[in-house]
Amino acid sequence: MIPNRHSIAATLAVLLIAGSAGARSLTMAVASDVTSLDPHFHNTAVNHATGDHIYEPLTFQDAAGKVIPLLAKSFKLIDDQTWEFELHDGVSFHDGTPLDPEDVAFTIARIPSVKGPSSYSHFTESIVAMERIDATKFRLKTRFPDPFLPLNLAGAKILSRSIHKDAATTDFNSGKLAIGTGPYKFVSYNRNDRLVLQRNDKWWGQRDKATAQPWDDVIIRPIANDASRMAGLLSDEVDMIDRVPPDDLDRIRSDSKLKLFSVRGHQVSYLFPDSNRDILPLTFDKKGNKLTANPLKDRRVREAISLAINRPAIAETIMRGGAFPADQMVAPGAIGRDDSLPELKFDLARAKALLAEAGYPDGWKWTIVVPNGLFPGDTKIAQAVAQMLTRVGIETQIETFVNAMFIPKINAREHPMFMMSYLSSTSLTVLRSVWVSKDSGAGNGVANRMNYSNPELDRTFLGAVTRMNDAQRNAELARAMRIGMEDLATIPVMFAGYNWATRRGKVEFEANVLGFTQAMLAKP
Repeated sequence: MIPNRHSIAATLAVLLIAGSAGARSLTMAVASDVTSLDPHFHNTAVNHATGDHIYEPLTFQDAAGKVIPLLAKSFKLIDDQTWEFELHDGVSFHDGTPLDPEDVAFTIARIPSVKGPSSYSHFTESIVAMERIDATKFRLKTRFPDPFLPLNLAGAKILSRSIHKDAATTDFNSGKLAIGTGPYKFVSYNRNDRLVLQRNDKWWGQRDKATAQPWDDVIIRPIANDASRMAGLLSDEVDMIDRVPPDDLDRIRSDSKLKLFSVRGHQVSYLFPDSNRDILPLTFDKKGNKLTANPLKDRRVREAISLAINRPAIAETIMRGGAFPADQMVAPGAIGRDDSLPELKFDLARAKALLAEAGYPDGWKWTIVVPNGLFPGDTKIAQAVAQMLTRVGIETQIETFVNAMFIPKINAREHPMFMMSYLSSTSLTVLRSVWVSKDSGAGNGVANRMNYSNPELDRTFLGAVTRMNDAQRNAELARAMRIGMEDLATIPVMFAGYNWATRRGKVEFEANVLGFTQAMLAKP
């Protein structure tokens, strides 16, 4: 039995395939465009979500975040450093090239060689060897016990050793080598306009009525402007939209022609203060003189910033119930979360007192950088945060950039603090990527753009990741989460609420905790 990627009832798919006269097309308006169609170039949620139409990994996270087999019909642990996988029979790439275990080996070797804004290497860095057993079965050897390998492999989309041997990122973006094993084939792509896909009728998943794709054609249109995206839905120009603007949630709920699909997501937005450098860029006293010391080095200052943020007000007033106050760097239900951590309080008086204790009674003024379209409501949330910080004396201006420009800005560390988001169903990945020191091991600190370092956190994390006992490992990951939160390495702000809207009676959608907007989750 081919694994069911999604839980929408199989009967719907049967009726769709049997039934209709004429082609079915789906047009989805999304808030963010991909930055690349190379599945190993830039590790972002929108690239993952869009890439899944064309390419597929060995494993997959379903709508609830659970890891299930995909290209691999099964996987199992042989010993502490060996995982065995078995591929489905008869899987081929879009051009007919058969999938082979050697393609997995090729993909694992290619990932660290691709130089992009955010590497995928941490998904595969524990793998040291592959042993081919037969035409569909192979074993992956790891350099240390890696209980998270099946989860990590969900981020490593498989390419072909023959098709993609000398592939450059430009070959994917042009469509020349945008060839995978997935349910949809590349037709055309115009940046910031549309990606056009066609159903892969030879997709291995079409054999099963529960996973067969009902859409003949799929058009993904990036429309960053909230009002324009909403207007497209209201005018029937598009069939569904993601990132429903908070101000429109109540309107959609009351409109009989529209339907809303919502879920609390596993994405957290957070502030990353630069507590490492001695002098901050774009940071001045109230007279306009550059600060000669870095106030963010003082934990009291970082706590004051957190206390200045009224998270419930942002969730209820700014986001209209479309977001939830964050208390740590992973959402409820995530593996390795510390559920005993208290909520992050709002206390203006205490925030001002801490700034005074730290030697900044008058605060300062600065400019921070924030994204536009990277996660739901990001600009609105950032504007609210800036106003709240200003109220305690930290006069805050924001610079806003779309994803393609935002990532280079934060990589260059041109600002004293940025707002960012991280999507994970386990504390392992956010700890490893954002908080753990860059020099603590291969694949660590890939999103630690402010060079934060905490030796106690590093030791706790590194001790946890190789434990094969689930209970012990998760307890240690939770302890590492507590260490980072007590130090306020980053300052969590909101957990995303994911909202999609469709034309009622035309499209049903399965809301998912990863916030992915995909044709595979949509049914007529």
